Parts: sequence; C-alpha cells; structure tokens
Amino acid sequence: MGCNYAIATQDTCVVYRGSNSMKKFMLWNILIILSVAFAMNTASAALEITESFNKDTPTFGDDGQEASNPEHDESEKHDIFDTVTLKVKNTDTTAVTVDTIEVSTASGFKTSDLQFTIVGDSVSIPASSTKDVQLKARIPEQLDAVDDTTFEKQALIVATIKLKDSSSTTAISADLQVFMQRENQLEISDSDAIINGKGKQSIDDDDNLENIVPGDRIEIEVEASNEFDDRTNLDINDVDLEISCDEEDNFDFDDKTEEIGDIGTEDEETESINFDVEEDAKDETSNCELSVSGEDENGALHGEMISFDVEVERKNHDLLIKSINANPTSLSCDDTTINLRVDFINLGRSNEDRVAIEVTSKLFGYQERIAGFELDEDDRDEKTFLVPVSPRELKQGPSVFQIQTFYDNNKLSDTATYTVDNLCSEGAPASNGKKTKTPTTTRNALVISSEKINLAKDSLASLAVKVVNKEDATVEYIVSLENTEDFAETASSKKVFLNAGQESTVFLNLKSKENVAAGMYSGSVVLKDNKGNTLETRSFTVEAAGKTSGKNGGFNLFGGDSDSKVFWIIGDIILIIVAIFFIKLIFTGGRGRKAAKAKRMADYEASATKKRK
Repeated sequence: MGCNYAIATQDTCVVYRGSNSMKKFMLWNILIILSVAFAMNTASAALEITESFNKDTPTFGDDGQEASNPEHDESEKHDIFDTVTLKVKNTDTTAVTVDTIEVSTASGFKTSDLQFTIVGDSVSIPASSTKDVQLKARIPEQLDAVDDTTFEKQALIVATIKLKDSSSTTAISADLQVFMQRENQLEISDSDAIINGKGKQSIDDDDNLENIVPGDRIEIEVEASNEFDDRTNLDINDVDLEISCDEEDNFDFDDKTEEIGDIGTEDEETESINFDVEEDAKDETSNCELSVSGEDENGALHGEMISFDVEVERKNHDLLIKSINANPTSLSCDDTTINLRVDFINLGRSNEDRVAIEVTSKLFGYQERIAGFELDEDDRDEKTFLVPVSPRELKQGPSVFQIQTFYDNNKLSDTATYTVDNLCSEGAPASNGKKTKTPTTTRNALVISSEKINLAKDSLASLAVKVVNKEDATVEYIVSLENTEDFAETASSKKVFLNAGQESTVFLNLKSKENVAAGMYSGSVVLKDNKGNTLETRSFTVEAAGKTSGKNGGFNLFGGDSDSKVFWIIGDIILIIVAIFFIKLIFTGGRGRKAAKAKRMADYEASATKKRK
C-alpha cells in the first residue's frame, strides 16, 4: 500500500489515516518543518566585511600595478600577486575561524588564474569582535587595463567571494565583489590637427579646435606608443584608431576607424583620420572622442581616449571660392581666348542679394566684374569669364589671374589666384612696322645673385635669391633648388610670405657630394606658390673642382680661380724678396760679380715671369 500523506524517514513510510481535517493538519505541520529547515540554512551571516570596493577603488592593484606575464624574460614576473586587508566582524555569540574562501569567477577567469588565499591560512575571531583578515590574489595576465567602451583606466570585477568558517553552517559572509586593476600600456603619445594642410595644432584632452569654417579639411594625426619594455616580449596587436563626434552631420569622414596595426615593445606608430567640415555645417560646437585600442600577447585590452571640441563658426558674410578652372590651362601661340570658370558658395549666415565677382590680370590687361545677383545661404553658383589673349605679344612663362568675391557689391569676401602658363616661344614681334606695346606689369619675381657657382669637393656654397611680390595680394612663395642631384646633396628650400610689393632675399645652400667629379654642371632655382604651381625658374651653372678647398671649412669665398690667384700672389711676394736680396749683393760686391749676379737675377726674373704668364 502506498504512502498517501506521509513523511518518509529512510525506508520507513509513516502513514496517517483519518479525516480530511487531520490530513490538512498534517500538511501544515510539514510546511512548518520545511520552513524551519529553510530558515536554518539561510540564517543571517555571522561574518560581516566592513569594506566595499568599486571600479575606482580596487580590491587588488591600481593603475600602476604590474600583471602576471608568462612571456616575461624573468621567471619571477610570470606570477604577480597583491594583498588586501579586510576588517571582518564576527556577529555570532561564539568564536569563529575564517579558513575558507568560496569563489565564483567572472566570465573569462578561472580560480587558477586568481589563486585567492588567506594569509596565514586562517584567522580566529572571538564572539562579537572584529579582526583583520589578509587576502592574497594573483593579478591575471588576461586582465584588461581599460574599459572596453570608454577606454578609461579602471578596475574590473574578476570574481565574487565569501569568507566562511568551514566547521560552521552559519559563519559565512555576504558576497564581496572583487575589483582588480592593472597598468595600461597603450597610450596616445602625441596628437595634432592639421587644417587645410597647413601647420600643426596640438590636441590634448579637453582641448578646442577653434575658428573652423564650413569647407575646411581636417586631418587628425595620432602617434600611439607601446609602453611595455623589451623584456616583457609583449607586442600590442591590431591597434585601431577611432573617432566619434556627437554632431556628425556637420562632418564627412573618409573613415571613422583606421588600422594602425601591431606595435612592438618600446615602439610607436602614427596614423591619421581625415574629414571635411560640411558646407552646410551648423554654427555650433561638436564634441569628438578619439581613441586607440589593442590587445597584448596575453589577450589583455589596452588603450586610451581623449576628448576635444570642434568649434564651427560661420561668418556673417562668406562667399568662398571653391574652384577655378581654365580652358586651355596653358597657352600656345595660336590661342586667342581663355575660358575661365569660377565656382563659389555662400557659407555665410544670411542670404546675399548683391553679390559680385571680379577677375583681373594686369599681364593680360584684363578686368571684368559681374555684380548685382543673389545667392542664398549654402547655395552655390558658377560664373564664366572669356578672356582675350595674344600669346605672341606676351612674355613666355606663367601669368596670374586674381579672382575676388564681394557682398553688398563692393565689400571684399574672398580672394584666390590662378596661374596660366604661356608656352609660346615666338616672343613679341612687331605688328605693321610698329612695336608691340609692352605690358606695364611683368612678373619678374625671382633674381639670383650669380649665374655661376664654384664648388669644391665636400664644400658648401650659398646662393642669394631675391623674391619680389609684384601681385596685388599677399602670396606665400616656396623657393627651392632643383636638378642638383648630379653634384650636390639634397638642396635646401625656403618659404617666404610677402605682401603686395614686398621683396625678400633668402640664401639657399648647396653641399657638394664627396665623389663629385670635376666639371661643369647646371641647376635651377624654382619659385612656386603655396598650391605647388611653378611661377618662375632661373638656371645657374656649377663648376665642380673635384678637390677639397682650403682653410675656409669648404665654403667657397673666392670664386672659381681662387687657388691659382692666391698661389701667384704668394709667388710675386717671394720674387720681390729675392730681387731685394740680389740688389744688395750687387751694391756690396765687386763690379764683375755685381754684373754677373745682376744678369743672373734678371734671367731668373724673366724666367719666373714667363712661367707665371
């Protein structure tokens, strides 16, 4: 017969028979017994840990903590431990002994990775007393150094533990979350912003990029460094550079993530993120976050993030010239017109109802203005100018157009230049027996001090170059030496900023090659604008002596015949001294001897003079 309402103890089945009320009574008793048993098993803990920990206050380690590293050259670095002292209170009425750690590891860790132990194996705590319990733990090699989202240096949860007395069912603490932190070894060692390809502006955390306008091109150049020393043997692999901005509609990114790749110990790599400020970008400040991140050989994440603001400022009036195109781009002798097309945009804060654009070239004797048209905010327009030209009547070489935009018809907004090269080499012949009128303004902006340089082996020569700005606006020039590779090391170049009408002299240095052969060579001085357009070229010749110069440190001071001139000057001085000596002998000796010696001296001088000539 089965047990209907019964409590089974081992193999005994105790059966209760009776009325339904008796059955209900027995069920209540069973529930009470189970409740008491459950209460005994879940009695409040007799051990209390008074400390608490979080990501900013780690249980073990800190932001300078070295982690275990099985790859290290030194065996004692394979396992790194840290200790913490906990204040533990015994709330029971009898003494307890803390001798056991119950561990529940977080994802990615095993108990063997952490190796929790009680220092001294156990600690006895009297009733209603508090004592220090010291725990030791291993800092695992796979512990991330930063948060995987913010790349902030912080402690991470590696386990949850309980302290307990193994001989008691009630002497057990509540859960304690264990936070561990280690040192971060991937850093942003340098970061710079390059606006429109000009200069570098350093960016640090919480910096601002100011005076950014719609249409600007921004390059963020970042140097990431692996701070592990060589003995660790820990490269940081698959390092990425990433950017995010809270007002991304203002920007057009080439790519928000760039791969830097692997970075070896004590090494650094550089990568850039590029983006454009949209032409319709709002007049506002955007916050951007720039990060580098990668994992070391043990799988631990390292990285750093910096935050900076990009302040986009729109002017009240800003008619920006976007592009200039010409057809043809260079002139032949048969060309009669240039079709010049100018594309521009209103990047100002308001609509413009009296826009003007003007094209001028003094060399071509041309000036034309289109005025009085409208251009709304963020709208673009294009105007075409037909320029008559006579290439045979102009000097061969580059000619510059100046393009300007205006608001309110006559208030200047933007200025740009465009260069057209005249390739016609027929000069400027007479027309109908009359001389062709010479343009009043010519571009002769480049003057060199000498068209011939004397250069000895392993010596240094300096060429003075005068640059004259004959344009009507400020120009940034680049002066450089080219076609010098046959006889000289890498030649120098200089940048010159000149206002309209200004001039400046720069010195370009040449250092001869050690193995340069004696002979004649040629080089060029080239003048370019900041867009790389060649404006003017001057040639010069170099006479290489193929031998080391004298005491002037290799610097050519005398010119091409300096050695021979110095030699003959010294020779003349010696001859004068010899002549004085013989004259003295003539006057102090006999007549015959005087005559003979005088004759010998005369013969000697005649011979020396003949040789010198």
